[in-house]
Order: sequence, then structure tokens, then C-alpha cells
Amino acid sequence: MRANLLRSEIVANNMTVTSLAESVDMKPKTMYNKMNGTSQFTVDEVIKICEVLKITDAAKKCLIFLS
Repeated sequence: MRANLLRSEIVANNMTVTSLAESVDMKPKTMYNKMNGTSQFTVDEVIKICEVLKITDAAKKCLIFLS
């Protein structure tokens, strides 16, 4: 997980981590924990995040979410 790239996408979509978390039915603290590597995103969460942030490029998805 490359949190810096995810943060860039969040900012590019005029959102905050909190607003993204709410958009994907996640508590902000959970989103922060997952972005900081405390726990991992599920496949369903990644799909929802990509939909909200309009990330359609498979290579970009892999770059952000796979280490």
C-alpha cells in the first residue's frame, strides 16, 4: 500500500480521508489505520475506493494498493 499515492488521489478529487471513508461506509479511524498499514484493505474496499476516486487504470490500482 502506497499511502502517499492514495492521498494524492484523494486530494485530486477534492476530498479528505474522512470524506472518502464516509463515502465507502468506513469509519475515518479505520481508513487511517489501513492507510498507515495497521491493517489491510479488503478487495471490496479497494473496489469502492477506486469507484469513488474514479481510478480505472489497473496499473494505477496495483501501484497504489499492492506492495
